[in-house]
Amino acid sequence: MELLGYRTTIRPGKAEEYARVHARIPAAIASALLDAGVISWRIWADDHTLFHTIETTHGREAMSAAMAKLGPIDPLWDELIATLIESAPSSQKILPLVWELTRDGQSSGPAQPARESCA
Repeated sequence: MELLGYRTTIRPGKAEEYARVHARIPAAIASALLDAGVISWRIWADDHTLFHTIETTHGREAMSAAMAKLGPIDPLWDELIATLIESAPSSQKILPLVWELTRDGQSSGPAQPARESCA
């Protein structure tokens, strides 16, 4: 399992639309993400900043590779999202893990991407 966090920015005036279209994403995209190894994907909003956490079975690279093999799933969705956020997924910065608390205890994260691998 791998957990990572990153952020994106909503374009001015697009926050309500972003929330509306994410009330339920297209079934084909949700299914493809799950098939590609997504365990959970959560998005929080703070004004125009979105904070994403993604938990995957085999890591972001494996998830991205599996999605790339599928090719475009819903080009209209991709176009819509591009009108709502400031940055493309390829330019998103993974946030460094600072601290975490789990049932196994707590730990501080190294100054690297927010990843915690579990065996």
